[in-house]
Amino acid sequence: MSEENSDPIVSPALEGKEKRIDMTVLLFGLITYGIGQSLLYVVLGPIIREIGISEVQYGFLISASNVAIVLTAPWWGRKSESIGRKSVLIIGLLGYSAGYAMLAYGVQLGVEGTIVNTFGLPSSLQNSTGIMASTAALFASPLFLVLLGARLAYGALASAIQPAATAYIADTTDKAGRTKGMALVGMTAGLGTIIGPVFGVAFARIGQLAPMYIAAALAVVAAVCIATIIKEPKKHVSDDAAKSKDTIKVSWFDPRVFPYLLGWVVGFMIFTAVQPLVPLLAEDQLGLTNKQDITDVVGLSLLSMGLVNIIVLVSLMQKIKTSPPVVLRIAFILFGLVLLLLTQATSTWMFYLAFGGMGFAFSMVVPTLNSGASLAVKDDEQGAVGGLLTAAPTLGMIFGPFGGTALYQFGPNVPIVTSATLSILLGLYFFLVKPVTTQNV
Repeated sequence: MSEENSDPIVSPALEGKEKRIDMTVLLFGLITYGIGQSLLYVVLGPIIREIGISEVQYGFLISASNVAIVLTAPWWGRKSESIGRKSVLIIGLLGYSAGYAMLAYGVQLGVEGTIVNTFGLPSSLQNSTGIMASTAALFASPLFLVLLGARLAYGALASAIQPAATAYIADTTDKAGRTKGMALVGMTAGLGTIIGPVFGVAFARIGQLAPMYIAAALAVVAAVCIATIIKEPKKHVSDDAAKSKDTIKVSWFDPRVFPYLLGWVVGFMIFTAVQPLVPLLAEDQLGLTNKQDITDVVGLSLLSMGLVNIIVLVSLMQKIKTSPPVVLRIAFILFGLVLLLLTQATSTWMFYLAFGGMGFAFSMVVPTLNSGASLAVKDDEQGAVGGLLTAAPTLGMIFGPFGGTALYQFGPNVPIVTSATLSILLGLYFFLVKPVTTQNV
């Protein structure tokens, strides 16, 4: 392994301290990003009906940014090779801030009535029920189009954050410390899930959209910290760089990793189908009508899920040595059963219990899917499978929010029961999956 752009020799103690500072600043930026993702459901969810956005349009808005992320994240990863990890991180955080602020301002215009969500359809489509009429009804909305533009801008620019952060960790760790570094990056999502709802509930008392504007400002602070504190890492160039990349044959349908990629796609599709429904369920299932009460229930539900998730990740999942397929059988079936419990929730404490159960089950799913796929391939295939493991959950996120809100039209329990069924079937599928490691590949 050789290095480019070597710095003058510094003492190991000073170098270690600088690395810790750089890592802290990087994690601060990633936590800021995580806060914005979970905050969206807490703040935007309770307002959508007030501004005339339908459940289907709401789901489409969530899914649209995920499509943008899938399409642009690989490009940003390659771009970080030429202009640097630090530059791409700054672009991503500033883009996230701009997109988030644009979304908040668009919603504000909707609340004030400056932009409405409807205008008349042509008479030829008004009484039609076909695909063309449904599509026209979805997009025939000035407010929806404004919010859609903000979400697409957010996805196209914020997608730079995760690839650059992952590459930064790869550049600043050796093989022995790589897993620990990547685990820290993974933990930021859980911390963002915990902090986001608290952030939303606390600042919503200033104003409905105050948390979104403050989150956008926080991203600017994180970008400034990265610009002024973090050093561009040394790039590690493999001594075997001349080896053709065409020899890496891992694909979506490679039988060694396909079960785990399928688990990511379906599992995250289920997970993200349920999240946007929380404010709707709080209103329709629990009978809440006050916007602040709905915001509080959404925030505390996601908080309970995030807290349980973190606790299990740092305790139980550090001790489990059972093979990945066995853990995934238990986790997915448990997740399905908890979703069925959610359909019976008639009080806030049952709501919080159900979301805590989801956090428990999903904390078993995430690291186990990654470790199962990683154990199934050889050392020189880890990068290839890592790219697929990044793409798979985002693919699920494209269909989840839109599918969940679309099914909600048929009744509040329909998307929940459907998700529970898929999760249980996925758990049963892993009874057919045998543990595969590099020793028997």
